[in-house]
Amino acid sequence: MSPWQVIARREFRAVTGGWPYRVVTVVGALLLAALAWTPVLIAPLTGPSVGDGSPARILVAAPWELFQALEGQAAPRASGAALQLEWIGAELDRAGQTTADARVQDAEIDGWLELVPGPEGLQASLTLATTQRALEPLLRQLVAPVVWTGRARALGVAPEVVAALQQPVPLEVRLLPRVGADPVPRAVREAVSTLLLVGLVMAITLYGNAISMGIIQEKESRVAELLVGAVPPTQILVGKVVGIGGAGLLQVLVRMLVGFLVSGPRLVAAIGRWLGLEELAFSPGILPAPILAAFTLFFLLGYTLYALVYAAFASTVARAEEVNQALTLPFFLILLGFAIALGAWVAPASSLAVAGSLIPCFTPFVLFARLVTGSVPLGQLAAGVGLTLVAIILAARFAGHAYRRNVLRDRRVSLRELFTGREPGRRQNPD
Repeated sequence: MSPWQVIARREFRAVTGGWPYRVVTVVGALLLAALAWTPVLIAPLTGPSVGDGSPARILVAAPWELFQALEGQAAPRASGAALQLEWIGAELDRAGQTTADARVQDAEIDGWLELVPGPEGLQASLTLATTQRALEPLLRQLVAPVVWTGRARALGVAPEVVAALQQPVPLEVRLLPRVGADPVPRAVREAVSTLLLVGLVMAITLYGNAISMGIIQEKESRVAELLVGAVPPTQILVGKVVGIGGAGLLQVLVRMLVGFLVSGPRLVAAIGRWLGLEELAFSPGILPAPILAAFTLFFLLGYTLYALVYAAFASTVARAEEVNQALTLPFFLILLGFAIALGAWVAPASSLAVAGSLIPCFTPFVLFARLVTGSVPLGQLAAGVGLTLVAIILAARFAGHAYRRNVLRDRRVSLRELFTGREPGRRQNPD
């Protein structure tokens, strides 16, 4: 086993061996799962219901005499659930259907109904918003007598057709999600996505600080002198980054596994819709799997980059009291990246958001925020990730040189000396 692997295993066990690490890991996973089920738990309290006092607007495309018959059927039932039927013509072409669908999704109407005469009588189709699915049984009751009347006329109202008139009415139902009309689940999705972004910032900062404190403690206790005497300094640095990063990755993977399991019903719902099994089209998940995978990817990129930077700056510190001053610059970069990411959430296509996606020290935060909004071109995604990988390689070389030069120094190293590698000149005695 290589020396860096031994150090990585030691650091990994040191971080994961304590009960605080385990408690934080489990609590974080349970919190993510609980938030994912929040829309299901609060939907009965906040979702619209049939008969709540506000009339449901249903557009009707049918011949005028059929619309009048349908309206007459709806009047006696209005006390149970207020319906507002609006006639929009005898039939709808494809453009009209698309417009009607858009009005349902934009919450202008609650649905639209079409009655079209056909060779076997009237054919009925109904489109409803997902939040108004409870209207389906009522509309079935309204449509049935009208369709039976149409069948009777088509068949001549002979006695032998009574059985045919009593057959169940085929009603094709489509459910469309509303855009922006479901504020509570949407707010919960945004809140959980914001928590993921905050968690990304906190995880990178936390484990970067862990590396910094480990380096400073070893310098103060003189353990670094023993390690450097037996192991090359670069391997010590690599072991620390890999070991502590592995502990952080394990914590992230546990939480993301819970997120994948919670979001799993989305796949079941998609398969159910494809097979025509509406009973499978139930999904409590609020975070799609690609977002969870993106969180894991950007944690790895952000942690690796900032862990190397934190290690380089921590090597310049001689005492623990000086750590806050030494780590001011990398911490400021993290905060600045978080601020740009919040702006990218509001305007994902702005010049600032695009530029932040391509600056490696900001990429993990800004690009993740833009991915949540679903507005990142593939070229910008590849460029941002690629530039970050290049920055990690350069940061590894910089951190290796800085750690090797400064790990055994018992004095504070200035930023100028850190970046130039040159020691400040000493004054000569006047003798």
